Amino acid sequence: MKTLAALLSFAVLATSSLPLQAQSIEARRLGDMEQDIQQLRAQVGQMSMAIEALQRENAALRNQLQASRETGATQYATLAQLDVRLAVLREELSRAQREQKTQIIDEVSRQIERLAQQTQQALQAQAASNAAAPSAPKPAVMFSDNFPTTGVSYTVQKGDTLSGIARKHNANTADIINANRIADPTKLMPGQLLFIPQKSQ
Repeated sequence: MKTLAALLSFAVLATSSLPLQAQSIEARRLGDMEQDIQQLRAQVGQMSMAIEALQRENAALRNQLQASRETGATQYATLAQLDVRLAVLREELSRAQREQKTQIIDEVSRQIERLAQQTQQALQAQAASNAAAPSAPKPAVMFSDNFPTTGVSYTVQKGDTLSGIARKHNANTADIINANRIADPTKLMPGQLLFIPQKSQ
């Protein structure tokens, strides 16, 4: 800027020794130079302001970068903390599941014990009821004396049945029952001696 002012002063001095017409032309040129200088000054001022703005933006970007780095470090620390918290939550969930399973097993055991007690009480009540109720008398077995008085003796063998013995001796089952007073034909004892009535030929 000082160089431009010096050139302008030199131009003014140089034009003072020129003729009038030439001085007018040179005056216009000087006026134009002054305008150019003013424009240059304005541009320099704008450039200075732009440089300052760039410097501010650069500082802001550096601050943002630093904050971003710090935030990134904080995020990494937060991720590590989340891993720890997740492990804690998993342990709490596992413990809650174990406790719930234990509670379920205890409740089922209590219900089974209660059911067993109720069953035992029902059985005891049934037994007491059966003991208190008079047993129904068994109907008396009626035997007939209408059977042949002749026949043979037979010793019951293991596996014998009354019908089989009757077929073997060509006898009547009812006659065997009546002759031997057999109350339950299904309960023959091995070694038992029976009289087998037979009709005379």
